[in-house]
Amino acid sequence: MAIKKITVGDVFKIISDNEVRYFQYFYTDSNYLGGNLIWVFNQDKETDNLNEILDSGYSFYFYTAIEAGIKMKKWKLLGNVQIPAEMNHHVLFRWRDLDSGLWYKLKYDQKHLIG
Repeated sequence: MAIKKITVGDVFKIISDNEVRYFQYFYTDSNYLGGNLIWVFNQDKETDNLNEILDSGYSFYFYTAIEAGIKMKKWKLLGNVQIPAEMNHHVLFRWRDLDSGLWYKLKYDQKHLIG
């Protein structure tokens, strides 16, 4: 079965026996491990109501591989919701090039040497 292409704003449910969590896909960053940036919602109660999930607010963000989670049946797509303007920004990460030892600031498709 082919995996549907993920789209900015897709909201997923994390399928787990231990807890219920939800996240939203923001973008794929080719500079930072080629991962997908997601924001995890505060919602920790079972629901399929996207408004309830969005109204819970965002808890934290991190990079992951969304396609892998879908293939392993760990994440279920619930729908797509436009990202609120106040959240639609690209976060800044620090990254160290292991070959050179130099540190960089990464922000979306920009990479800047620190120092």
